[in-house]
Amino acid sequence: MESFSNKNPHFFQPLLPGFQSNFSIPKSFLKHLGKEMEENVDGKLAILRNNRADRIWMVKVGFDENDKRLYIEKGWKKFCEDYDLQIGDFLVFMHHQNLVFDVFVFDPSMCERPFPGDHHQPTKPSKKADLSSLKSNNPAKNGLFKKVKESKKPIKYDTACSEAEVDFTPRGFPYCHTFVKQYCFKWGGMHLPMKFARENGLAKKWCNITLLDRKGDEYQLLLRYHSHGTSVYIGKWRQFHLNHNLKTGDPVVFELISSGKNPTLNFYSKLLQ
Repeated sequence: MESFSNKNPHFFQPLLPGFQSNFSIPKSFLKHLGKEMEENVDGKLAILRNNRADRIWMVKVGFDENDKRLYIEKGWKKFCEDYDLQIGDFLVFMHHQNLVFDVFVFDPSMCERPFPGDHHQPTKPSKKADLSSLKSNNPAKNGLFKKVKESKKPIKYDTACSEAEVDFTPRGFPYCHTFVKQYCFKWGGMHLPMKFARENGLAKKWCNITLLDRKGDEYQLLLRYHSHGTSVYIGKWRQFHLNHNLKTGDPVVFELISSGKNPTLNFYSKLLQ
């Protein structure tokens, strides 16, 4: 088997009894998360991807001050159940950046096991593996997201009305900075920047979407567009707006982590909700 990419640090963990409710990242690995992540990682969302990078899971991580360990919490049990993990399996985690991990599963025979229902041959870890390999289920996009060009300064398609900033670090997925407009609560819709929508296959979509907040809570909303094709907005926004105490002018970030028939986006606002 080809060696794992040297530029991406990785660790492995055997699955012991109780792994579904008690799984931690080794202390010695925390140095690879970077100083900023190491200091402020508690409560953040991590992304787990299967060996073909065509399935993703959002999980919340928590830091225990007593034993100085980083635990994978909310969302971990679902990952275990979806992958049908068993005691005796062991996992290899390859870290890309900002808590994005590719996960490789090996059974007790020491052979890599593909995701259940996936009849393709297990793929070998690629030396060129990077975040742009995240696949979409949208055939019109040829299986790949278009990645928004990143820069040292946040990319803003709108001029925000607030001086507040969002605690958000790009991690290779398409994203956009925008702000809460005055009409959002009144009309129950949150518009997305059209450039972002067009570049990532969201323009002219009429479907259900999932929005995940910082807590890892899921909200089922709608993606809609006006018939003249000049605006795309998130519908059923009013209750989400209230739940997150949003105000006119508040800056927000939408991070597209899964495209296809029913997209999934992470939502970040100026306050840790």
